[in-house]
Amino acid sequence: MKALIFFSSLYLISLAFGYVVRFTEATSVMGRSLGDSKDSTENQDAITPPGFSTLYVFIFSLSLVAIVMGFVIYGGLAGVGIIFLYLFLAIINRMVIIPSQEHFHFTNRITSSMLNRYSKYSSRGNDSRAQSMRKLLDKAGIKIPKV
Repeated sequence: MKALIFFSSLYLISLAFGYVVRFTEATSVMGRSLGDSKDSTENQDAITPPGFSTLYVFIFSLSLVAIVMGFVIYGGLAGVGIIFLYLFLAIINRMVIIPSQEHFHFTNRITSSMLNRYSKYSSRGNDSRAQSMRKLLDKAGIKIPKV
């Protein structure tokens, strides 16, 4: 029973890790498409939803804890196997379950976050940040009527 719980948890954590890595890729792709240079990721930080970096650190930490627990529970050799199993599961999840970085799921989440931040900046009177976000939204093809 302990093994079932451990390996089920390992799978779910690898799924979450694959998702946050794919979301990071999506912000990178979208950031390049919104940038002046196609090789630059200058806009990746600007379009990444607030709080995402905290989620990423949490999932990464959870991954490390799960791997260390594998070493503690099952020993050194099995722990090395658990590392490979974890990476294998993350890769398979990304190939089979998690949508590609160009999928509308990621684009929708990123643009919704950008619209929310534009609205928040505008309502709080932070005009410079609102205009910067508006320019990015315009480049993304989302037109906001002037009020």
